[in-house]
Amino acid sequence: MSIWANFGGMAALALLGAGLAAPVRAEVITEYEPFVYDTDTPDVLQLDGAINHRAAVLFKLALNDFPKVTTLSLSSEGGSVYAALPAAYDVRVAGLKTMIPEGKTCASACSYLFFAGAERMAEGRLGVHQIATSSDSLSDGQVTLGDIFKAFEDFGVPTSVISRMMRTPADSMYLFDPEEMERLGLLGPVPGATEVPVEAPAQVAEPAPQPAPVQPTPDPQVAEPAAPAVPDPAPAEDTQIAAVEPAPAPPTEMADSEGLDAATNALDPLVAACFDAALPWANDFGWPGIRSKEIQTGRAIPACERARAQAPENDWVTISLARALGEAGQDTRAVSLYEPVANRGHAYAQGSLGVFYLNGRGVAKDQGRAYRLFLDAAAEGDATANFALAVINAFPSHTIANDMQAAIDYAYEALAAGEDRSPQIYRDINKFPQAVRVGVQRRLQREGFYSGALDGSFGPASMAAARLLALSRQAEG
Repeated sequence: MSIWANFGGMAALALLGAGLAAPVRAEVITEYEPFVYDTDTPDVLQLDGAINHRAAVLFKLALNDFPKVTTLSLSSEGGSVYAALPAAYDVRVAGLKTMIPEGKTCASACSYLFFAGAERMAEGRLGVHQIATSSDSLSDGQVTLGDIFKAFEDFGVPTSVISRMMRTPADSMYLFDPEEMERLGLLGPVPGATEVPVEAPAQVAEPAPQPAPVQPTPDPQVAEPAAPAVPDPAPAEDTQIAAVEPAPAPPTEMADSEGLDAATNALDPLVAACFDAALPWANDFGWPGIRSKEIQTGRAIPACERARAQAPENDWVTISLARALGEAGQDTRAVSLYEPVANRGHAYAQGSLGVFYLNGRGVAKDQGRAYRLFLDAAAEGDATANFALAVINAFPSHTIANDMQAAIDYAYEALAAGEDRSPQIYRDINKFPQAVRVGVQRRLQREGFYSGALDGSFGPASMAAARLLALSRQAEG
């Protein structure tokens, strides 16, 4: 065989090779950093590094440019809350799976993206800690703690995880390993994650400066003939102690659907119909409640009348009927229903009845009786009673009680009940005397929820601390 024959064979192979496509080399695209895309794994987008202020925009662009992505791989020590929160909502809306690879950590603000996954997977560690309420991302009003808690609710974060977060100082980090995440129910498909897309909260503007405290206008009426004249604690419209009713329980606090179905089946249908129409949030059944202003009295009153005829011994049925009657302006009858239940020591009935006596609704105004009812109800944690006692004790014009430290303690407990159950204290805290507001800030600081100035100004950082307190109490309960 001649050399030309061998050469010709090699030439033929070379020519043949020239006709074949060269192997495609994987490309790692970094122009969306901290998000990285590797063409070798087209269904995975990686978060690798700190979440900077442009991360939310870059994440949205990356999802748009790489439509095959179904999984977000996470390796980050955290970063901007302002960028992480909207990016987390984009994770949920896109229905992405989230994963923490072996040997990697997703901590602090990165955890929001992990929580948002429609399915969560982890071989690495998840880090959480208290949110620094004095940080720029929160105190500038762009993102409030309320937005963050709403995200946790939307993403189905277990309260046990939130509780651990609240108990870990901002300068520390609690790390969950995969086994603990599994035990806490953090891993696997998230029920309902793909049913209704959620939307990120709108940016929150910095609130206007708070007005100076508004002291309630005194009312010359006398509560009890044998006692000194007692002014109405709050006749002014914006500070009037009204019949405050909590909102429906948030999903993280509701009984699970299976438990709720069991509770429904265990009740008489007439009782269940009454509860659906008028039961308050703070009940013994884990049942979602209803705001007083959302009660449809035309439906609720007859439903609860029928239920009471069927179950006259059920105090929650009586309370539900009284609520509906009070909302319909039938105050005298509402009082007649609240009275025996309150006398049996029912805290919700005591707090509600106290409002009727305090304001002279359906009964002669009797602030001494109202005060005693509030004391009994507050001892059992009733939110309305704690707010009322804070107001009564805070202003020097009141002679029924005037104890500034008591006002601080009652205001603190009203805040601890949460914005759903105690909306007036969150709305009107800046109308209290400065000494009360400073005292509340000091107690929030002592309990580890607040690190700002003790100046009595309840701006975003102080309100965020109050919401941390409430969430911590809910997680403990």
